[in-house]
This record gives sequence, C-alpha cells and structure tokens, in this order.
Amino acid sequence: MNPARKVLCLNIGNSATKFALFDSKNMLLKDSLPTCSLDESKLASLVSFHKAQAVIACSVVKDKNSAILDLNRIEGINAIAVVHSMITRIKSKYVPPESIGIDRLLFTSYCYFKSRVPVILFDFGTATTATIINADGELIGGAIMPGIMTQLKSLAENTSLLPETELSDSKGFVADNTKDAMTSGVLANTTFFTINYPKYARSRHSLKNVHVFLTGGFADTVHKHILPHDFDFPLIFDEDIGLKSLICLYSRISSS
Repeated sequence: MNPARKVLCLNIGNSATKFALFDSKNMLLKDSLPTCSLDESKLASLVSFHKAQAVIACSVVKDKNSAILDLNRIEGINAIAVVHSMITRIKSKYVPPESIGIDRLLFTSYCYFKSRVPVILFDFGTATTATIINADGELIGGAIMPGIMTQLKSLAENTSLLPETELSDSKGFVADNTKDAMTSGVLANTTFFTINYPKYARSRHSLKNVHVFLTGGFADTVHKHILPHDFDFPLIFDEDIGLKSLICLYSRISSS
C-alpha cells in the first residue's frame, strides 16, 4: 500500500484524544477533544474537514477501535486501529505479552528506536505509567500509578473534609492552604516517582546509558518541577511522542 498524502493520527486516551494531521512525516496541525465525544459521526467529520486520506489510531478504550475500522466502509479510506501484532520489532516480556497497554508498547518502542539505547518512558495521563525497554530491545515491564487528576479526585471522593480542586500552578511543594496542599502533595508524589524510579530500575536491571522520556497531558507540569541536578540521565520532554509514533508506524506499514 502506498503512503497517503494526508494521514490523520489519533492517540485515544481514557479522558482525552489527541489528534494530528501529517503530510508525510510533517505535522500540519494538532488538537484534542474529550474521548467521550469521539464517535463514528465525529470521526467522519474530522476526516472530511481535514481531507484526510488515511487514519491510524491507538486506543486504550476498546469500543473506539470498531469506530475507527468502520471508516474503511463509511468513508472508503484506509483506517488502521493499532494492535499488538503490528509492533513486531520489540519483544514484550509482559505476562501475557498482549496484556500491556497498546499505547505503552507503541510509544516506548518509538523512543527505543529513536535513541537506540535503553529507555524509560513516563506517560502522564489518567494514569501515570513508566515503561522500560532494555538494551536488547526487550520491554521488561514498568509501573502504573494513579495520574495527577485521578489522585486529586480520589482525595476529594474518599475524605469528608478535603474539597474538589483543580490542578493549580504550584511554585513548590510547601503550601499554606488546603487546596494548594493537595496539589503540592500530588505533584510531589508524581515528581519524586519520576526522579527516583529510573535510578531504581537502572540498579536492579543493569541498565546503562538510559534515556528517560516524558510525555502525556501532564508531562509539562511534572517537567517544570524537575531540577537540573535531580537527573543524571538524558531527559527528553516531548508531548507529541504518541502522535509521532503513529505516523512512524503508518509509514512503516504503508511501505511494506
């Protein structure tokens, strides 16, 4: 199959869907929308509005894959829903291998082949995940913890006095009021996890020359709270890893 001129890439998360239009490997535009609003009608309108000639999507929401594949029939264009069998250059040691989130597998694979060294990818969304690929190109595992907003919502829902709060622009981890204290605690929890987890993984799994990547909706927030002396690894912040990995996979599939 020949590469399409315009490819619509969708990174479908639990809360939000990021999408971008690519011409070859050049990103022409990007935007986002609530995942709950992404149905067949919305997908068709995105394809029509952006004059996309192909679609590729990575979804952690099961019922969205069928809507993606229906574009083949409804719009008559090439539409791909990414599945585990498409990621052939990485060996997953997850048990069972197909149980790891397709987003974690695809995005970390992209980081590995971009760096050609062991990588740890942190993705900050509804959940915060860490995923590791070693020097042999093996996805050896990682960690999952509640995301920043998930933690804040849990505090409000499971206590009688703590209020609902939005993420504030905390300047540090010592707060003088309840709402900022909640934000500070959640940010400290996530930031310290991000700083310390690579050190633990490197010592336990003999990882050398590790590159650490940060992506996802709250990656910029966490990145701002990491100080230069906190890390002795190369640290790469790129909020578009998901979208870039999709266009790279599409290019590889379409040229095979």
